[in-house]
Amino acid sequence: MGQYPDGFRGPLIIHNRRDPYIDDYDSDVILTVSDWYHTQSPALISQMLQPNNTDFQPPRPNSAIVNEGSDGHIPIEPGKTYRVRIINFSAMTAAFVVFNALQMQIIMLDGTYVQKTAANQLRVLPAQRYDVLLTIGDNEKQNYPFLVALDTNEDYTAKNASPAVAYHTNFTGQLINDPKGNLKGKSVVDTFYPQDDTLILPFDNQTAFGPVAKRWVLNFDYCRDANGYPRACFNGKTFIGQEVPTLYSAVSLGDNNTEVSAYGQVTAFTIGYNEVLEIQPRELDTH
Repeated sequence: MGQYPDGFRGPLIIHNRRDPYIDDYDSDVILTVSDWYHTQSPALISQMLQPNNTDFQPPRPNSAIVNEGSDGHIPIEPGKTYRVRIINFSAMTAAFVVFNALQMQIIMLDGTYVQKTAANQLRVLPAQRYDVLLTIGDNEKQNYPFLVALDTNEDYTAKNASPAVAYHTNFTGQLINDPKGNLKGKSVVDTFYPQDDTLILPFDNQTAFGPVAKRWVLNFDYCRDANGYPRACFNGKTFIGQEVPTLYSAVSLGDNNTEVSAYGQVTAFTIGYNEVLEIQPRELDTH
């Protein structure tokens, strides 16, 4: 349990020979970002699931790390364009990514090519991936600081939040043209206004599947199980593992295999063959 937050992880990059943007950049750069905890996951999970955690407070990271603990110094060359593959390894925390002096061009989102979209800031959710193009200026002496700021706030857009919106776990890295130049530049952000990823268009311009036959609303929040322990829940119910795997139940139940109650408390949902299902996840948690 909790192997990847404790460091058992790594980026897996697939180079597509049919990449539609392959002629638009000179080289690849991998940029992983993550929250980091000084206590390993099993102990943190146990603390979170104790009955005395009445506010359902998650663990707070001790620090932000970039490229698995590196100094964040990334060598670049003037006049070149880089494809930066941004991956958020975090267990629970979104991360703002900002290259102050350089505008990003988003070309891929979660492994799917998209139409080029200009962005000054990104808010990268846990497990989310962005591929962006960065074009470096011609000044061979200029280094470019960039900022990674973990968002541990209940709502970073709240105007009168209590406690106030703050960013305690930040990391400043450098895109380096000149190793002997200034390596202590700062990336200062007054207000975060990240690119809205719902406005990014698919590269192939295909319309959404339809017509929609059914809609499945999944309200996420924290609730308590039968023993009073805090749990993550969908639609007011926590997950209880099945004694019989879903596939076995579906095969053995015959004409009754569309009865969702037969599968136990696993938030089962049925839909007919070749029907289009629209899933609407909604986060109600404010922690």
